Amino acid sequence: KKEIKYGNALKFFIFFYILATVFDTIDNLKEFDLDGLIFGIIYIIIAAFTLPFIISGLFHIPIKLFNKRSNYLNTFKSVVYSTVILFIYQLIASLILIIYQMITDSNLLGINFPRMIDYLFFGQKFLSFLGDISFGSTLYAFMVLFLLIGTIHTIIIMIKGTVILQKISLAKAASSIIIGGALIIGIIIGFTYLLIFLIISSIPF
Repeated sequence: KKEIKYGNALKFFIFFYILATVFDTIDNLKEFDLDGLIFGIIYIIIAAFTLPFIISGLFHIPIKLFNKRSNYLNTFKSVVYSTVILFIYQLIASLILIIYQMITDSNLLGINFPRMIDYLFFGQKFLSFLGDISFGSTLYAFMVLFLLIGTIHTIIIMIKGTVILQKISLAKAASSIIIGGALIIGIIIGFTYLLIFLIISSIPF
């Protein structure tokens, strides 16, 4: 059955976006005051409803250049469903880090869990050579690699989805996604520099 509306894809995006964002920040909730928590909730809700349309629009610009008859809804579905894959990777990484944090923060029976995990993971004879390197830091490094793999997986699915839905060649689809991604990164960097400039300008010297 053909999907002719935005609803199904949007609901899919909203569910996984909120889920991934909540689990990504749950370990830092104690650092937020009430105002920060309310602002965060409002931001998540607004972003969940607006980001898929904005991101899809930016990706659709180069797609439109390669195929004048391309449809925005098809770009929307390709971008949204593939982005959910990254959210799933993010959710898995967050759950692993939360479980590790719960274990290392506990003091069950006076056991030094971080040291015990280091010993089990590396072995006693390697610990003296590791210095500041531990299982925790190694785990975080693996999570970064894991999310990088998730990003590559997402891009591949997005390109394949664009090929199928927009009926363009693999080369054109890949070029469109790369250009769209560069456009998004450029906007983020530009906005960040603008924000920094405004903050610095507001500081009296």
